[in-house]
Amino acid sequence: MRKILVYARKTFSVLALPKTLRLLCIVMLLLGTLLLFLQDNYGHSRLVVLGRAAWDRSENVLIVNTYISWPSVEEKRLELSASRSVMRQFNDFPVDTEFLMVIRSSGGNQVIERIFALELPEHSTLSGPRWEIEPRMSIAVGSNPQLMEMIGLDTYVYQVRQPVWAREQVPGNDQVMFHETNPRVIKSMLDGNISVFDPDIWLMDTGGRVTHVRKIGATLFTWPELIRSVSRWCYGLAGFFAISAFAMHYRSFLAASFNQGFKTAKTNLAKAKKRKDAKKDQQANDD
Repeated sequence: MRKILVYARKTFSVLALPKTLRLLCIVMLLLGTLLLFLQDNYGHSRLVVLGRAAWDRSENVLIVNTYISWPSVEEKRLELSASRSVMRQFNDFPVDTEFLMVIRSSGGNQVIERIFALELPEHSTLSGPRWEIEPRMSIAVGSNPQLMEMIGLDTYVYQVRQPVWAREQVPGNDQVMFHETNPRVIKSMLDGNISVFDPDIWLMDTGGRVTHVRKIGATLFTWPELIRSVSRWCYGLAGFFAISAFAMHYRSFLAASFNQGFKTAKTNLAKAKKRKDAKKDQQANDD
């Protein structure tokens, strides 16, 4: 046990050296950048689909029945290959659950990059009958809609704030429209009333008018998402090592500054207490 403690102490003393911390910082930066580069360039064409999904164990494929796709595709049934750890997650959701997926194509292979389970509003007008949802509709992902302009007296144009991934995968799809012929409850949500429902998925007809809404619920595990998470951790560790290297290099100066600041604060507190006591004594004498 003593040998282990001695070895651990020596290891820590080496790791605590400023040059070692700087080296670790560089390694974490390079690793994080490499991981982001690999996952961001694994395939170029992207497809965003909304629909139901189920794991076909006999063929070991994921069957996706698409309601909406961007860009629009004619196929309403997709068969995607994925690892069992990814497909097994679909067993945790009811069969009528809708999913939003981001799919990347690399040659003849399709890789599932992101999977979101969607929540539907209880209001039947907002959820809409499933058979009316079809690939000719479009989709906008975002929250916090802001009124941009009015077209005539019956059309309102709103801009939503897209998450980072939506700005990359669905670029330019950040505006939605409301027409007076649509249900007023949609206009209420666009104006910030979320007491009925708090959507961040806006389903639109061919004219860009909101007809149905959804909300992103659970985020399912995918391997590209794991790579992004590891990359973020690498960047976080790089920042930690950089701060640690700075602190260890200037530890003498920082310690002296801290001691000086502590002494100054202690002196000021003593002076303030002395003045307070003197003031109390003066008041007692006056009484």
